[in-house]
This record gives sequence, structure tokens and C-alpha cells, in this order.
Amino acid sequence: MKKKIAGMVVVMLVLAGSSGCALLEQVQQRLAVQNCKFHFVDARAHSFSLTDLSIDLHLKVTNPNPISVIIDKLDLLFFINERETVTAAFGGGTIKTDEAITMNTTVRIPILKVGMMLVDIIRKKKKVTYKLEGDVYVNTSVGTFRFPVTILKSH
Repeated sequence: MKKKIAGMVVVMLVLAGSSGCALLEQVQQRLAVQNCKFHFVDARAHSFSLTDLSIDLHLKVTNPNPISVIIDKLDLLFFINERETVTAAFGGGTIKTDEAITMNTTVRIPILKVGMMLVDIIRKKKKVTYKLEGDVYVNTSVGTFRFPVTILKSH
């Protein structure tokens, strides 16, 4: 991770010298995502069928940086009680200094992946743990960078 950050700093310095301040600001806004705080707000099931169920996922992303942050997308695996279910894709957004945004997506999980686990959770009144794990993507004029993220929530 330190090598990756050092390489990005070199790229930013080269860009600053050759392409001007606007490009440097764009790169800084995207790379500042490393300092953002990601929180799993909730997961709400809302549609059930014989084959799958739909769940709305809500994340809160807080920007502690002195500049706005631009996130282009998040691709995260959604786990329920340590069992991988589906990939959750979130769109991007801009987060102003010292502010937070909520990012939302809906996933459809096949009943075959979670059916017996859900029955067990309801029957035994087990605690539910959610985890989102994957990458945050930021696009720059020199390429796309990705940063790993893991977000946990227990009920």
C-alpha cells in the first residue's frame, strides 16, 4: 500500500509540473478517498419471491479531508454472517469537505444462497452480521486507481 501511495504521489508531482493546477486538483480529489470513513447504515429486505429477495443497502461515506472527494464507483461483495451472497455495485458521488453522503444500491440475492441461513437466523434468533468488502474506484487522467475497503455491521 505504501508503494502504491508513493507511486501516486510521483504521478501527481509529474502532472502538477506538466499539466497545471486543475489536473492536480482532480487527482487530489480522487486520491483523498483513502482518508474517507465508510459506515454500513443498514440493509432492508423489501421484496421476496420463490427465487430471490431484494435488499436495499445504505452506506454513509464521511470526508474528513480539506478538499472535496470524488468517488467514481464501489464494487463490494455482500456477506451475511460471513457467507458471500452477491456483488453490490454503488454509483459514485462527490463529498464536500467535512460532509457525508449516503450511497444506496439494491441487490437481488438468490434464495438458494441464503434460504437456510435466514431460516436459522429467524428460528434461533441469531445475531446478523453484514460485511461489504471490495474496492473503491477513482478515475484520473493517468488511469483508474482502486483502494480496498471493508465495512462491517452487526444486529
